Amino acid sequence: MVAGGALPQALSVQRPIIVHVWDAKPDNLETFAIDEVSKACRNSGAAAVLCSPKLLKAFVEEQELAMGSFPEPLPVIAQIALRDLIEDETAGAELAAGAKKLGAAAIGIGYYASDWPEAEALEEALKGATAAANEAGLDTLLLAQFGAGGVEGSDGAAEVAARVGATAALAKQGAAEGAEGGAALLGSWDGTEEELERLRAAGLAGLVLKNACRGDVGKGARTSSPSLAAMAVTKQVKMALSKSGTSVWGGAGGVAGPKEANMESYFQRGGM
Repeated sequence: MVAGGALPQALSVQRPIIVHVWDAKPDNLETFAIDEVSKACRNSGAAAVLCSPKLLKAFVEEQELAMGSFPEPLPVIAQIALRDLIEDETAGAELAAGAKKLGAAAIGIGYYASDWPEAEALEEALKGATAAANEAGLDTLLLAQFGAGGVEGSDGAAEVAARVGATAALAKQGAAEGAEGGAALLGSWDGTEEELERLRAAGLAGLVLKNACRGDVGKGARTSSPSLAAMAVTKQVKMALSKSGTSVWGGAGGVAGPKEANMESYFQRGGM
């Protein structure tokens, strides 16, 4: 079975933005709070949603409500750590099949290079995880150093993605001038003006908007519609898609700065 193709299609648009959604207490979230954020992702012009398996079903179900409408449903990517995908001989296949059953279009494979001292061992692990996803009919996004802080992504991301068969990858720089085909190279963006400018200059194909709700998907859902979390997502995606300046970033419109406590908690290794 080959991968489904939803992710490559989503990333084929100009300046694709994948909205990464994480919550500090996912088990406490109300469905309507998730729906608010899911609608904001779709209506703001994002290309896809990236979330943990715990949030996957709710996001997929809300997106499916837009079937046959405009804008159309977004593909939802399940974020799974590489170490979980290769825990044993059957782990990758079971996790991929489970994500597919819940409606995922792809798997975002998260890993830290420091956990893999040998590059060859890391690539073998990535090949196994990508093969398991492909067998389930899912595309793959490589999330090197995602959530580690600093400049996320990997050097030589295009080459690694090509060797392991991934659809897209976080990268530090865009593809070399004149390069054709291959994986889509995306920058990891923390929502700040400075990073947006830097990533635009790096020539990357698109962005992963990291922790777009700053760890609180339900923020303002009980008091307003759209919720404060949904409005924050919309503001960030719209600005990233803008061809003009990058003003009004940071904390405007209820968007907390990336150094606040809830963002710091995401950066802990358990937040992946």
